[in-house]
Amino acid sequence: MAGLGLVVIAIVMTLAKIELGEVQPACTYATKILCLELAVSGEQLNQVIHGPTSVALWRFHLGIDFPYLVFYATVFAGAFFRAGRGGRLAASLIIVAALLDAVENITLLLAVGGEVTDAHALWARTAAHGKFLLLAISVSFGMILLGRESRQLPAKLAFWLCGLLCAVGWVGPESAVALEVGGAGLALASVVLTLRAISRLRQTG
Repeated sequence: MAGLGLVVIAIVMTLAKIELGEVQPACTYATKILCLELAVSGEQLNQVIHGPTSVALWRFHLGIDFPYLVFYATVFAGAFFRAGRGGRLAASLIIVAALLDAVENITLLLAVGGEVTDAHALWARTAAHGKFLLLAISVSFGMILLGRESRQLPAKLAFWLCGLLCAVGWVGPESAVALEVGGAGLALASVVLTLRAISRLRQTG
């Protein structure tokens, strides 16, 4: 319960910072999709949508994110759910993060396909902040739990490395470096868990 309370407090603090305008990330991210997700106003969002990247390509990026969010939610939640009570909490947070990801994508698709407003930017940015925060918390916590349970040193170190990289994402979207490192940790963790699942399937087959 204490862990869940800390998560709730972190989310409330993040959303409060968004409303007060304290979180104002500049478009300096290596991954330009983050400029779309974290635009601080309708005007900035419109500039990103109609910038160097074509509208058709934005639609493509947002469209393929739906199967991707189903993939990572399935991989992470499935792996964490078996790691005891803490793992079930991490799995639940992953599912909430995926739902926020879907809300963000739908909002941005509406913006890309019509007139961009400040409401689009606010909804997308709020959902993105919640998604990044929950992914950082749940994946770092879940991977550390899996590392603790693993009996093989290479696997243990791989789980802990992924957990450490994802934990950097706790700093939040106001830090471009934290987002890039946390994103790398998330990608590495998905690869590690996918390979782990394939290895287990081969052993049972």
